[in-house]
Amino acid sequence: MGEVFHIRASLPHGGISKQPPHVRFPNQVEDALNVDFDIVNGLRTRNGTQWLARVNGLTPDYSYRLHTIFRDNNERYLVVHGGGQIKVFDIEGAEATVTMDQDAADYLSKDIHPDAHESMISIADYTLVCNTRTNTRFDGSAPDPLTMPVKMVRTAIKTTNQPAAFHISTIAWNKRLSGNTLTNKPPTIVSKGYPITDMAYHRSRLVLAGDEYLAFSQVNDLFNFFIEDAQNIVDSDPIDAALGTTQVTLIDHVVDFNKSLSIFTGSGRQFELNAPEALTHANATITPSTNYQALPVRPVGLGTSLYFFGKGEQYATLYEYFYDDSRVSNQAADVSIHIAGMLPHQGRSLTGSVNDRRLWAAQSSTPAGVLDFDDESGTPIQLDEATRGTKELLVYTFYWDGEKKQQSAWTKYQLPSNVIIEDIATIGNKLYLLIQDDQGWALEVSPIQPDEDWLLDRKVQVTGVFGGADTVFTLPYTGADASVLADGTALAVTPSGQTLAVTGDYSGQPVTCGVRVNWQAELTEPIHRDTNGQPDLFGTVQTRKVVATTKSGGPVPGGKIELQLVMGGRDSKNYPSPIGDVLCQAINGHADLVTLKLASQTNSSHFPVIITGIDLECEFNRR
Repeated sequence: MGEVFHIRASLPHGGISKQPPHVRFPNQVEDALNVDFDIVNGLRTRNGTQWLARVNGLTPDYSYRLHTIFRDNNERYLVVHGGGQIKVFDIEGAEATVTMDQDAADYLSKDIHPDAHESMISIADYTLVCNTRTNTRFDGSAPDPLTMPVKMVRTAIKTTNQPAAFHISTIAWNKRLSGNTLTNKPPTIVSKGYPITDMAYHRSRLVLAGDEYLAFSQVNDLFNFFIEDAQNIVDSDPIDAALGTTQVTLIDHVVDFNKSLSIFTGSGRQFELNAPEALTHANATITPSTNYQALPVRPVGLGTSLYFFGKGEQYATLYEYFYDDSRVSNQAADVSIHIAGMLPHQGRSLTGSVNDRRLWAAQSSTPAGVLDFDDESGTPIQLDEATRGTKELLVYTFYWDGEKKQQSAWTKYQLPSNVIIEDIATIGNKLYLLIQDDQGWALEVSPIQPDEDWLLDRKVQVTGVFGGADTVFTLPYTGADASVLADGTALAVTPSGQTLAVTGDYSGQPVTCGVRVNWQAELTEPIHRDTNGQPDLFGTVQTRKVVATTKSGGPVPGGKIELQLVMGGRDSKNYPSPIGDVLCQAINGHADLVTLKLASQTNSSHFPVIITGIDLECEFNRR
């Protein structure tokens, strides 16, 4: 008999690692799906999604994006936009009325493209919308409003009798009141007729970016890009700046972050504009900071770090961009290096929650059943099936204890099979999803913090109609895989399109319907280590026992797990957990031939489950 040893992950919170098993940490796993990794509780099934609203009236074969408006705690909105169309919903799913002046509609639909080409920024009561494919123009005294960003303003609050209302119109940009084209020049972006590719709000100034140039408005005067008095320049006057480099550095994104303005370009150069508390002509210096090839996806600032997609040959990376006090400069650390190959080559969206220390990444998507489009001409081009849309989100969870990072964990979310994720966004502690299914586009929401509710996706409460022997429930989506839960019990259903029929009369009260979330975590191959903690690879490891400590994440017991065992490529065996909080299963197989997966148990309840510890008992025999 060889040496018996144990591998314990008393708190399995390390997430996925694609590194060789002998260099992983005990708290990491080979793969994971539909779970979160929490530094307090360990491995927990992710929260489900809740149905919000159907988004009607969008153009087929087009792709749409999601923008959020957080005006205050009582007014928070989701803006769906693309192809010149704009629709607004509150966070409860109620659609607002949106009216648009013809001039604004013409501007937004100019040079229309199948993929969303609007840039949006919300400042106080204004949401500015920019068509990034439209060339600007100067009319002699002011920027031509027909070629400049338009504004969307909330004109009515939702009441019990009427929805909220928004109006979109062109902006009356301030005219030049003194000087001439030499002493009081218009912004270079406008005078040269470049499209505006992005916008930001920095130090009480509106920032317009285009080509290699930045234009900063007057302080607290968003639509004024002229000097007040051409003979007397003051600190609050507009600023016109260019990126100083020998490379062609066309600006993709500008992000207000950590008291500075971070500038990302298509050439792979990053720039910073840093200044004292007052940003003026004298100190508005833009300097190169780092040089990382980045995808044209808007970076996300969380706390003291800025995250952005890096561009690789076969796959993307995720960089954590921060100021390094020891080097007195900005640095970017690759936080996806241990999951090499998992991030898609073409990233689409990043969003995050600083309070929950979590970031979500979505890959580039194309509507279901539609080809992709050439960026320049809009002509359809053939794509491989694997690149059409995304059914998965890559999720990154981190935790810093002072200057030491204690957690850097990755996992994957997968939605029901007929759902494509178009875009993602966060407001507070909620993740919002713009999705596409068989009926079109829809909005759904998922709580970020642990939820003790039913573990269902597309969750919705509906009231059924009883007739004869059955109660029929009508869903807002096709319900082939949906469940019906009444009083904590899953009922036997007969699906047909968007209806679910159950035997008996359940019409007296709403029931909860949704698609069950299945999850799994594949454990790392056990490795024997010597007394110094170094891997000892000169022998064979026999796996003898798996012990998983669990607890239900819901109000009642029953969120159980099962062990799925595959030995040497043969058919898998399932070992359901017994009644209680511990799964303890004796097995016997060579570690390199055994695949161990903890997964949702088929007959368990629809409540979440938490795995607080994993213990492998193994035997090592030296060769």
